[in-house]
Amino acid sequence: MSQVIVEVRNIRKEYQTESGTLQVLKGVNTDIRKGEVVSIMGPSGSGKSTLLGILGTLDTPTSGQLMIDGDEVTGLTESQLTEYRAKKIGFVFQAYNLISTMTAKENVMLSLMSAKGKSNSKMEQKALELLDLVGMKERCNHLPGQLSGGQQQRVAIVRALANHPSIIIADEPTGNLDSTTGKLILDLICSLRDKVGTTFVVATHDPNVAEVSDRVLHILDGQIQEN
Repeated sequence: MSQVIVEVRNIRKEYQTESGTLQVLKGVNTDIRKGEVVSIMGPSGSGKSTLLGILGTLDTPTSGQLMIDGDEVTGLTESQLTEYRAKKIGFVFQAYNLISTMTAKENVMLSLMSAKGKSNSKMEQKALELLDLVGMKERCNHLPGQLSGGQQQRVAIVRALANHPSIIIADEPTGNLDSTTGKLILDLICSLRDKVGTTFVVATHDPNVAEVSDRVLHILDGQIQEN
């Protein structure tokens, strides 16, 4: 059995409102293993986005413990979290979030700049290798505006992979795509899981994402139920 990459222990998230304490997450517990594709699903207001934000260290829990690749991250400062994210976590968003004035290759190279000791030529070579992995090498010099939605999402996934993160956090990665293109992105995610051992945590409303996932975490009223 593969190693546990993410450990979530009794994670709670509360907000103070004018009407009192709002409990968004109510003691969430789960493990995520290396090479898994895990989907998080739930209705609006269920705590799905909050949990995804905490797993990506973009949000902090009110209480509980989060371990990523053996590191406890719940006690880190904001500056430490920023550095940790750059090294350990990749992000894929519904809106792609590519820099419009940079080519596909340059967008990927930008993620590689945090790695010490890499020359421009080495970063360029690595970016081309990664783009080739997802069938985008021939379009490496295209700007995002010259690419289709599916092609932009492939570049975004490669950018997330660039520093060999422990996990990739994907927020509605097929949300802006038609069904055919969305299936191609799902095939790519599964291929990366199988060939590279990439771990994906995906928040989604798309049942097709759930179908290809190794596990589905259903969130209801701030608590999860696993399929």
